[in-house]
Amino acid sequence: MEYEGRADVVRAKAYILEHWREKFDMEAVTAAAGRVNERQLRRMFQEVTGLTPFGYYQKVKIEKIQERLMDSSLEIGEAFAACGVDSHGTYYRLFKEKTGMTPTEYRKGKQ
Repeated sequence: MEYEGRADVVRAKAYILEHWREKFDMEAVTAAAGRVNERQLRRMFQEVTGLTPFGYYQKVKIEKIQERLMDSSLEIGEAFAACGVDSHGTYYRLFKEKTGMTPTEYRKGKQ
C-alpha cells in the first residue's frame, strides 16, 4: 500500500480523486477517511503527502486542467469548464503559479 499504516490518508486521497470536479468539502473528505477528525486528518495527510487535503485537491485539479489543455479541439475556457472551474478566476492564477506558464503558453509548449 502506498501509505502503509495510513489507510485513512489513502481513503481521503481516493475520495478526492473521485470527487475532484466537485467543490472541495473537507467534511466529506474526513468522513471518507474514517475514524479521524478534520484536524487529525489534515496533520496526517500533510505529514504523509507533503500537502494539505485542499492542496492535494488543487494539485489534482491543475493536473486535470493540464490534461484537458492537450485536447486542441477545446478552447482554453472549455478546458477549464470541463474541470468545473472558470478560466478567469482563481484556478487561472493557480495554474500559472503552479506551472510557471499561462494556459496558452502551456498548450503551445506541449504541442
